[in-house]
Amino acid sequence: MNNNYMANNNYRQVSNINYDSQSNMVNSNIFDQVYIDNFFKKNVGKFMKVYVSIPGSISWQDKVFEGVIESVGSDHVILSDANTGEKYLIPLIYIVFISYN
Repeated sequence: MNNNYMANNNYRQVSNINYDSQSNMVNSNIFDQVYIDNFFKKNVGKFMKVYVSIPGSISWQDKVFEGVIESVGSDHVILSDANTGEKYLIPLIYIVFISYN
């Protein structure tokens, strides 16, 4: 190249993004997890359908869990199905979408 370039000063600096200097990656997934975590905490005791997809898995790629929210952690939700008596611990990172009334 000829070392002639124009500086681009048309950018915004965002100060609340978590930057990991060891992996050189910006961790923006934290904001999404906090929102989902609070959503589940406000709806404990309600019936929901939770659609889950686990990448790289053939048998667990697309699953639907139905049940009442029993408890919520920082990275998971526990659903209980009244019909079968089963309880499901679902990691929040695998949740695709949720339907509820």
